[in-house]
Amino acid sequence: MPASAITIPEVPDAATGRHFLEDHAVSCGVGLEAAMDLSTAANEILTNSFLYATRPSLSAWVVGQHFVCQIEDHGAGLLDPIASYRPPSDAGQNGRGLWMARQLVDLLQIVGGPTGTIVRLHARRI
Repeated sequence: MPASAITIPEVPDAATGRHFLEDHAVSCGVGLEAAMDLSTAANEILTNSFLYATRPSLSAWVVGQHFVCQIEDHGAGLLDPIASYRPPSDAGQNGRGLWMARQLVDLLQIVGGPTGTIVRLHARRI
């Protein structure tokens, strides 16, 4: 993460994270529709953090033509190495948020480990 990143060390709730990202993304040159998609995708990731781990940190920065958002939490981590790459089956509800988040951004990266998860969401700047 670059030194220029703006960070909320402990996001108090998903709404705070959504508003922060949408406002910051637009101010960094992301179109309004793409910024709304990014904030919706981040909402899914933040919600997972609140449900399954700790209060996440949220950081954002610009790299070239991309606005990058990083959500990091401390918990059990992801058990499924291909989570979010294919739509979940109709049999259960788990996995829909991650899959949807992947559809809303230009790139979604997940690094899971035994002490937590890091998710990066990328949105193209205009």
